[in-house]
Amino acid sequence: MIVVLENAVDKEIQDTIESCICSSEFPWFYTSEITGGSKFGETDPYGGFFNIVRFHGQANNHYNDLFLEILRSVVNNTNLQVFNVDRIRAGMFTREKEIIIHSPHIDYDVPHTAMLYYVCDSDGPTFFYNDQKEIIKTVEPKKGTVVLFDGSTLHSSSSPCISARRIVLNYNFNVNCPVQNNIQLVQSQ
Repeated sequence: MIVVLENAVDKEIQDTIESCICSSEFPWFYTSEITGGSKFGETDPYGGFFNIVRFHGQANNHYNDLFLEILRSVVNNTNLQVFNVDRIRAGMFTREKEIIIHSPHIDYDVPHTAMLYYVCDSDGPTFFYNDQKEIIKTVEPKKGTVVLFDGSTLHSSSSPCISARRIVLNYNFNVNCPVQNNIQLVQSQ
């Protein structure tokens, strides 16, 4: 199951995160394999920018506490019970001449829950796939929106062709039971 929650965090937190991550002070690092698909045997010819904020359950830099506020907001607005926040990763793609759909992939091949948080409005949707790699859901990047899904779900990002950038925070964590049995949708605010 793929759960989309609009306005999942307070507007003040949304604006603080966007201001922080879109400033010239935020450290971005380039990689030629942004999706990491090659580690699972997928072709991954797409480069982009990233910042690993949390890795193997440990803060990697001082942005960890701020970005955990998003997850805390989601937990407070749902019955999601989170433990072992393994990774928080910021990802950015810049504008291309045409939309480029990146390689379908999973973040880890161990059971986990994944969450995406869209930092700003953008084009360049996220695609979700079935086992035959057919698109089953498309989510447009909208500031303040969270997408929760089983970490074994194939998904892919795409590059924007209208917006200057597409920025997403990607979370990988465990819950006390699978997402589809443990989340109640809350009304958009």
